Amino acid sequence: MDKLNQNSFAIASGICSLLFHLGCYLLIAIMGKGSLVKLSNLLFHRMAFSNIIHMKISVGETLFDAFSSFLFWCSFGYLLAFIYNKFI
Repeated sequence: MDKLNQNSFAIASGICSLLFHLGCYLLIAIMGKGSLVKLSNLLFHRMAFSNIIHMKISVGETLFDAFSSFLFWCSFGYLLAFIYNKFI
């Protein structure tokens, strides 16, 4: 079997998480609070989200969260590829 390129797998993992993260922020920006609470309740089986959802998310917070998510998933992807290559 072929081995995974660890750097490519790490970057791909980070980019996927970044796209997912920014997509979630886009949903928050497009949907109103009421619609967002209804969607969260449908996805998470009637948990109470109305108290914890806040709509005022700054650009700095968005960028910091996206960057930290990218770094975390890059690290995870690199580690996963390393372990995969080690045992192949």
